[in-house]
Amino acid sequence: MRRLVAVVLGAALVIGLAIALTRGPEIQNRGAAGPLLSELGFTVLDRTPAPDFTVERLDGGRLALADLRGHVALIYFWATW
Repeated sequence: MRRLVAVVLGAALVIGLAIALTRGPEIQNRGAAGPLLSELGFTVLDRTPAPDFTVERLDGGRLALADLRGHVALIYFWATW
C-alpha cells in the first residue's frame, strides 16, 4: 500500500515538474499562483480560509491545519468502502 502511494506521488511530482519546466520562464517568474490557475481554467470563488481541523499522523502525533498556515497544503481524502 505504501509503495503504491509512493509511486503515485512520484508520478505526480514528475508530471508536475515536466509541466513547470516546459512552460518556460514566464510562469517560473510569477510570485502568485492566481494567474496560472486562471490560465488552466480554474476559478477561485471563495477565499475564505478553510475551517481548522486536526488529524492523527501515522507516527501517532497530531497535525492541525492551522500548523500549515502560510504554506501550500494539498488535502487528499481517500476511502475504500
